[in-house]
Amino acid sequence: MTATRGAVKVKTVTKSAFADSVFFSKSHLYIPDIINFVCNYADGYSLWKCAANSAVSYGSTEVDWGSFCRDLFIEYFVQNINPVKLSGVVEIDESLIGRRTKYHRGMSRGHKVWIFGLAERDTNRLKLFPVDNRNADVLLSLIQEHVSNDSTIYSD
Repeated sequence: MTATRGAVKVKTVTKSAFADSVFFSKSHLYIPDIINFVCNYADGYSLWKCAANSAVSYGSTEVDWGSFCRDLFIEYFVQNINPVKLSGVVEIDESLIGRRTKYHRGMSRGHKVWIFGLAERDTNRLKLFPVDNRNADVLLSLIQEHVSNDSTIYSD
């Protein structure tokens, strides 16, 4: 659009609200629908339920938005939650998580994984790590990396 003021031509530029936003820049969806989808995704709903609760079509669009949200959550975790060391009273334990096979279907002994967990009593912050080996070297290195030195550790 060009307007003329006297002898000077002035070009007016219209800019979309999406233009400078990393989150909305390549989307053609209505912003409240995107926000509704992201809120449902953060609440733990399935992608189908997120699409049903918002006006995002179920298919490649919701899969793309789900992947985008997952990437943002991982980036937030790596930058803000993972580097924080647990402090105060910290409880540690390991558990074997998995399933049994029924009627000899699937993997011969089922898929089982050892999970090592650290829980801060005061804030209920929790960190979980899959471990292949539960020897002292592996578990102590995880404790030293994720628990501050002045903490009290309880274990069974």
